[in-house]
Amino acid sequence: SKIKLLSAAIMLSGLLSVSPAVADEPSEFPIEVKDAQTINGGGHSDKTSGVYKVITGGNLTLSPATEEDNVEFGRNTTAENGASVNVEKGGKLTVQGTADSKYVFYENEAVNGGAIYAELKNIENAAIEALKISNAEFDNNRASENGGAINFVYKDDNNNNISSTINETIFQNNTAKNGGAVYSVIEDGNKTVNNIFTNNTFTDNVAEENGGAVNVNILETENLTLNAVENEFSGNKARNGGAFYAKMGDGNKTNSLYLDQNRFTTNQATENGGAIYFDTTAEVEKKTTTTISNSEFNSNSAQNGGAVYIVSVGNVNKEVFLEENTFTENSAQNGGAVYIKDNTTKEDERVGFTLNNNTFTKNTAIQNGGAIVSDNALVNIYSSEFTENEANGMGGAVYAPNGNVVAEDTNFTNNKAQQGSAIYADDIEIRAVAKDVSISGNNGYALYSTGGNIGFIAQNGKTIQVDDDVYVSNTDGMAILSFEGPGTYKFNGKVDLNAPYPSGLSFGTQDEISASGATVCLAKPAATGTYSISQEVANVTLD
Repeated sequence: SKIKLLSAAIMLSGLLSVSPAVADEPSEFPIEVKDAQTINGGGHSDKTSGVYKVITGGNLTLSPATEEDNVEFGRNTTAENGASVNVEKGGKLTVQGTADSKYVFYENEAVNGGAIYAELKNIENAAIEALKISNAEFDNNRASENGGAINFVYKDDNNNNISSTINETIFQNNTAKNGGAVYSVIEDGNKTVNNIFTNNTFTDNVAEENGGAVNVNILETENLTLNAVENEFSGNKARNGGAFYAKMGDGNKTNSLYLDQNRFTTNQATENGGAIYFDTTAEVEKKTTTTISNSEFNSNSAQNGGAVYIVSVGNVNKEVFLEENTFTENSAQNGGAVYIKDNTTKEDERVGFTLNNNTFTKNTAIQNGGAIVSDNALVNIYSSEFTENEANGMGGAVYAPNGNVVAEDTNFTNNKAQQGSAIYADDIEIRAVAKDVSISGNNGYALYSTGGNIGFIAQNGKTIQVDDDVYVSNTDGMAILSFEGPGTYKFNGKVDLNAPYPSGLSFGTQDEISASGATVCLAKPAATGTYSISQEVANVTLD
């Protein structure tokens, strides 16, 4: 038997019980919602097999009737999608609890969307918010496929604007193959999609594959905005993206992935991205911008990218920004905190990877890149601090074996590795523009260049002080250590230049270069020739 709600508002103040038409054969979604309906609950529980089905054009709002009692949807099961609520294409759903009276979905099981499944389509002309969930709680829900608690799919062949919002909601101990708590897929035809997560808590959710807490797949859309702001992610697990996973599809014109003021703690990935995994390898027509800002990453772990893993294919329209984040005690085989990989084969189309005002402390890698691995990407670091990061192999702070690293107004202190305890890269450039720069307390060769160039640029009267050893090598060219710009340079370590062709030190116009405690070691050339020391100003001292 079924109940059809056509034009009434219903208040439930006790237990809702719907008996099946045949004993021991539960009805699938016994309550159908058409048109706009509001269900007000007052401490009731729904314990049937699939409770609400919102059909095309329907609009279901669930809101509490009292200020103190929770409304519970518990232990519902279905062989279909959404054990408690199933929204067909063109329906809308609002779950609106309060701080004192939440909607609680627990121990529900389905194929997709253990508690809620929604196909979102804008059948109106104006922009709509097709899914809104606020002040709810999802505990121990399970999906055999995607979205342990919630699965929502954008399907809009009318090219309309559509959005979803989840805020002030708790997700804990939910499980699925993908998206342990939430799974979202955005299919073709949508003009503008806004996908927003704000002030939520995700704890101990698990995905067998990708996205321990959240998994977002964008197949195709014209303009996408994915925002996650002020959320807490802790103890979530997956193969890729222990807490958060997002993948772009071909044909997206403008994408904005924006994570701000989030906290990620003790999330785990068995492969890549202990906290976050972003895949932006798809081709885009206009621009994809990925920004992770003002967030904390503590004690997350993975095989690659203990906290963050980003994979892309070079394109001038793609940019990645990490701004004002703290990374502390994250760990991985490679890239203790961050791993960025660019699959492009065109050197002039590498993804621009910009770090601004980040702090990396005590991150570790069993192999390379105690804090960061950059695999074929262009790395630009500004106003950041790297302290006590460690790799058992190369690159105690930064490892970029096939790329260049620019570090401006950035300090490297007490980092450790076999080689390149501060930076191991092809070419390295250290700049002091807005503040003095210090490279100190790092073991072995702090700066290790395999491409033959390490450059120091001090401007505006600033000072670059290097207390550690430096190594510049080049297997088929020259090895050059250069100083440029009207600043002060203080060198107290050993300089090793190793190359088969004439190499040496190059000095531009500086205020002062002091290397009173340093030694300069020039490797014997493989062929005839001499190493040169070019000194264009008088105030240069080399012992």
